[in-house]
Amino acid sequence: MANKKIPKVQVLIFDRKTFKNRKQVKDWVSKNGFKLRKNKKQPIEKTTNTFLCIQRDCCRFNKRTFTRKSECKGVKGLYGKLK
Repeated sequence: MANKKIPKVQVLIFDRKTFKNRKQVKDWVSKNGFKLRKNKKQPIEKTTNTFLCIQRDCCRFNKRTFTRKSECKGVKGLYGKLK
């Protein structure tokens, strides 16, 4: 069972200035030990300025426990504590 006190990543946020397409995001996710959601038609969501790669549903986290952490240039992780 996962330690609920250790923050877990909820979503990875990719800047579209650095990552031009979904393939670049997918490659980064694979190389850095993260997962793509398999049960979704589109595991990488595209917004105006970012690509989003959701790791866990937000309903699994305690409110007000989220923090952002820079993973590398153009990639941020939104971390929170599980319920």
